[in-house]
Order: sequence, then C-alpha cells, then structure tokens
Amino acid sequence: MKNLSLLTVVFLISICNLLGQFSEPPKRSNVGIYLHGGVGLINSISANVEFKLARTPSNRFHVLGRVGVAGVSVVPLFCGDNINAKGVVAGLTFLTGRKNSHLEINTGMFINSSDKQRNKSFFCNGELDSMVPIFEVGYRYQKPEGGLILRVTAGSLGLVGISIGSSF
Repeated sequence: MKNLSLLTVVFLISICNLLGQFSEPPKRSNVGIYLHGGVGLINSISANVEFKLARTPSNRFHVLGRVGVAGVSVVPLFCGDNINAKGVVAGLTFLTGRKNSHLEINTGMFINSSDKQRNKSFFCNGELDSMVPIFEVGYRYQKPEGGLILRVTAGSLGLVGISIGSSF
C-alpha cells in the first residue's frame, strides 16, 4: 500500500511538472492610456497613448513610444502675462524595474500648434518656441499584465507631475 501511495504521489508531481513546462508565460501589457498634469513654471495637462517598442528578455528594461495632445501654460518670472499653447507631445519612455514598481525616464518634444504668442514670456522675449524639449524622471506603478497606471514625475513640463491611466 505504501508503494502504491508513493507511486501515485510521484505520478501526480510528474504530471504537474510536465504541464507547468508547457504553460504560456503571463500576458504583458503593450498599450497604456493616461492623463498627466504638471505644475511649476510650466503648467501642463495632457492625454497620452503609450506603446511598447522593446523589452529585454528578463523584462527589467522597457522602451515605450508616447504620443498625445497637451495644453501648456507658461508662468512668467519677471514680466508679462501667462503664455498658453496647445499642441502634441511625442517621445520615448525608458522603464526599469520588475513587477509593479518602476523608475521611468521620459524624453521627447512638445510641438506647439498654436500661433506664436505675443505676450511676454518667462524671459520677456514675447514668444513660446514651436518645440519645447521634454525631460522627466519619476516613479511608475504598473502591473506587468496591465491595469492601473500611476505616475509621479519631476521634469520640464511641470516641476511635479501626476498621471493616472490604464494599460492593456
């Protein structure tokens, strides 16, 4: 009876091990949609779509592409009124980390589609450039299989920025 019990246990473990080898890896999210708001000398609000461009086999490093629409308001330091503009954002996001917590670095451009503003800007030159570089560093909470995205960043489009969205 002992031999039959031992043989049954070994058989069940072997079947479980064999089935485990052929199971599919967990699904990874490839697209994210989020709203971002930043405050500082440049205030911004944007709606963005991200998509995976590349990842390492270990899933510790990811490169994402980003496009979106944005509104920007520049606060003058010494003279003039606020400068408001709307346009598009495009850039790359680099993520590092595993599971739910990630360090993220964003680079890209805000492309001003508004007419040049003749108000005084933060250096009193009277115009907002047609392209403004974006650089942000931050923390991102996002599960690998998708769901909630929470971001906290510091950078050029708002000294402090917060984002909320979803990935799938």
